[in-house]
Parts: sequence; structure tokens; C-alpha cells
Amino acid sequence: MDIKNKMKFLVILFSLSFYGTLHAAACTTNADGEITSTITTASSSFCTVTPDTAYFPLYKLGICTEVPTYDNYQTQCNFIINNATAQELEVYKGSSLEVSSGLTLTEGDYKAAVILLGNTISTKHSEVFATSQSGANSSKIETEGKYCSTRLDSGSQDDLSGDKLSTFECSTTNSLTAAKFSETSGAYVTDGTTCSISNGVVSADSELTFTTGSGSSVVCGMLDASTLETYASGATNATQQLVIQTFTTPVSITANTSSLDMGFKLDNMLSLEKYASGGTDYIAGFVDGIEFKITALSN
Repeated sequence: MDIKNKMKFLVILFSLSFYGTLHAAACTTNADGEITSTITTASSSFCTVTPDTAYFPLYKLGICTEVPTYDNYQTQCNFIINNATAQELEVYKGSSLEVSSGLTLTEGDYKAAVILLGNTISTKHSEVFATSQSGANSSKIETEGKYCSTRLDSGSQDDLSGDKLSTFECSTTNSLTAAKFSETSGAYVTDGTTCSISNGVVSADSELTFTTGSGSSVVCGMLDASTLETYASGATNATQQLVIQTFTTPVSITANTSSLDMGFKLDNMLSLEKYASGGTDYIAGFVDGIEFKITALSN
């Protein structure tokens, strides 16, 4: 039996994790809300915060009765969102996007979900530190202060040298407005290791394989929606990222299902880090993890 549902995309809380290392602890703050964590250039001295706003370039989102692979997901899954060009989702606490398309889903248990994203995830964020930090302005000139906001730019962890310096501009006064910083790779790069299929199961580099409370996920770089990435001279040709999530408990669609609630979790997805350039340690922020969950609601 088929059912037609009004799908509602609610951006609130949830639980599929992918991208990044997900190893950094949440930043600590004092009574004034200022970050007191020690952040250094050592990878063990990062900490995470919740960004003010995140932007996700979404191509496809689907649910699947069987766990698919990057070769067959387009025929194995039922797509709730299926875009030829990326739809940018602006996500912040309390935001929502409703999708009504007369979607038909067959009753049954859905064991997996797939998400196809563009390479670039962007964030806007302002933060206050207990001590002065080094940042850079739009002219790539060093700035100092405990008030730091993302600046309008794009790049990755590998770019933080020369004229990049930092993803934040800092000031001694609370006068900055956060702009959109777009992360172009960083969390997606595995230095040559691509996904593979063995006995119908996809495996990936350990940096892009995760286990969370809702199941497990694997991330595969894709040249396009149908073609796995390849590496040449250490560089990938990926333009998109496919996430395959296997649920611990399948999502059950019944005759009483009225809608699906879906959402990205923003909590602690932005890692505050430091990178050395010209004898100065500059503050930066990069995506450390993303979480997602689908819940079926009944009348």
C-alpha cells in the first residue's frame, strides 16, 4: 500500500554524524560566556562550538529499504529531495523548511538514508574569547582582539598560510558582523583513499566512517551523482559528497504516517583551531561534524 505525505523538513536536533574527526571536546566558557579553552596548533588542543548559521548545498536526500552503495543508490532509494543543482539550506537554531510535493512512499521499514551534498559547507559565526586572538581582515592583514567573527572568504585547512591566515577577523571591540566563510575541502580529503565495495557493502577511510547513536555512516567523494571520485597527484576531482547512513532502528512507514521530520544538528559542529603562519598562531574554524536524523510521525 502506498501513502502520500506532506513532508516537513525541520532543522532542529538529530543524529547522523559525518565529516571531520568528531574528536574535539566542546569549548569551555567562563561566567561571561567567553571561551577559556586552551587552543593551540596541536590537534589535541581544538574545541568545538555551535555556529550561528550553517549553509548546506543539498542535491539529494532519500530513504532506502536496503542499505545502498554509491553505484545503486539512485535506483535503490526513494528521494524526498532530488535536485539537479544544489539547493542551499540556511540552517540556524529554530529554522525550518517545509517541502510539500505529494511524495509517495511505500509502507515498510527503511534501513538507510542517503544525502548528496556539494563540496562547500559554509558557516557564519561570532565568538568571544577570554584572551586576545589573532585573526585577519578582508585585506589579509592581521587583526587582534577577543571578539572574533567569520570573514567573507573560502578555503580549507591547507590554505591557512600566505594570504589566508585565518577564517576569522578579530577586534578589541564588539563591532564585527559575521560573514560567510565557505569550507572548500578539509573534512573531505583523504589523501588518495577512495570508497570501495566489498560483498555489497561500502567502506571508506577511517576519517570518513562514523558510528553514532542512530547507526553508522560512510562518506564517499563523488565526481558527480553517479561517478566515484579519483585522485591524481594527491588531489581529488570530487565535486560532491555522498553520505550513506545505516540506521540502528529502521524508519517505519505505515498507513498512519502523516509526515517525516528531518533535520541537521548544529550543536558543536564547528571546530576552533589554530594554524601557524609567519610566527603567529591564527584562530580558525572548520566543520568538525554534522548530524542528521529522520523520524516518521503518525496522525
